[in-house]
Amino acid sequence: MKLSHSAIISPIFKLIGTYEIDLELNQDEWPTRIELFQAINIRNTYRARMWQVDFFRLDPTFNESAGSSERPKKLKDEEIQVERSGVLSEEILNFEATDEENAMTKVEYYFKQFLSDQVGQD
Repeated sequence: MKLSHSAIISPIFKLIGTYEIDLELNQDEWPTRIELFQAINIRNTYRARMWQVDFFRLDPTFNESAGSSERPKKLKDEEIQVERSGVLSEEILNFEATDEENAMTKVEYYFKQFLSDQVGQD
């Protein structure tokens, strides 16, 4: 991909790995996904994202009639993936590594710190 435009302010990243882990934090289950990306035009530049599935109570508004203040009668609980990369470290949003394995080692370091902060050392 050779996309160039003044609105693009970062390197273009390609997803190179997806990892899923089921966590138990404070007696709640947290399905968690970690994605690893590599910049396609800058050597040794990586990015990682962490997503966790959480339940949200949604209040649908699409069936409200125009001008009506009446709320829909049925709220809906939905599982939604929420980005939580920032709880690991801002460092993983754009970092250098020698290769994919080295990049994952760096992400794992921050992930272990996150787990230690949540539930203590293991």
